[in-house]
Amino acid sequence: MKFSKINVWTKDGTVIQAGNPDHRLLLIEADGFDFLFRNIEELVGMSIHRIVIEEKRKATLDYLQNMFSGLKGVILRYFFSKRIYKMVAATGAFLGYGRFELLDLKKERPR
Repeated sequence: MKFSKINVWTKDGTVIQAGNPDHRLLLIEADGFDFLFRNIEELVGMSIHRIVIEEKRKATLDYLQNMFSGLKGVILRYFFSKRIYKMVAATGAFLGYGRFELLDLKKERPR
């Protein structure tokens, strides 16, 4: 999957989700983050690891919900869930979330 298919790089340099212009992306070089986070933790006197993970989880959930919302999302999830998962996993790896794979998939019954 190509990053440019689902995101738009605007003239002002902002990267937004194609289907949701309110969702902006931030691409940064991560080499200095460990040092920065350690310094923040020293200042506040506690680990911020859980705060960072939780914020990224919320942002990712919002991104995916907007990507697969509405009737199109229902159809895609119902008929192509394994393919979508592979696409999400590839995008996640590209964005630095690490490598993960689908081990089992159980379809939810409509309520």
